Amino acid sequence: GVETINVTVDKFGTYTFNADRVTDSSLVFDSSKVGYLGDVTVAAATNNTITASGGVDGDLVVTGATASVINAGTAKTVAVTASGTAADDVSVEVTAGAATTTITNNGGFKSAVLTGSDKTTTISSTDQNNADDTTVINVVKSAAITLDNDGVTTLNVNAADVTSTLTLT
Repeated sequence: GVETINVTVDKFGTYTFNADRVTDSSLVFDSSKVGYLGDVTVAAATNNTITASGGVDGDLVVTGATASVINAGTAKTVAVTASGTAADDVSVEVTAGAATTTITNNGGFKSAVLTGSDKTTTISSTDQNNADDTTVINVVKSAAITLDNDGVTTLNVNAADVTSTLTLT
C-alpha cells in the first residue's frame, strides 16, 4: 500500500472516506475549513493506521476494521467497528487524543487495546463470541468502563491512581 495518505477535509458536514482499496497505509485527516463540524467516517478500514489531526475535532467513526491502529488525535469521540468476519477481525488499538472523551469498540477483535487520555470519561467494548479474546483497557482518569464480554477470556484494566467503574455484561 501507499505509506501515507494525507486527506484535507474541505466541507462542512461529515466527511466519509472509503478505504476499500487502501491497505497497509497511514491515513491522516485534517481540516482548516471554517464551519467544519469536525466529523470523519472511514469505511472499509481493514489494516490501516488512522489519525485524526487538526480540525477533526468531532466524531471519528471507523468501520470494517480488521487490524487497525486508530490515533484519535483531536477527535472528541471515537467509535470502531470490526469487519464482522470473526476470522478476519484480528486486532484494534485505539489511543485517545488530548480532547477524546469517549472510546467505543463495537468489536469482535481477537485483541483490543483501548487507551484513554486525561479527558476520557467513557470506554465501552463489545465482543462477538470469538474464543480466547484479549481486551486491554488503559485509563489515566476516572472513567466508566463497560465490557460486553462474550468471548473475552482475558481482560486487563490498568487504572493507575484513579477510581473507575467497570460494568461487565
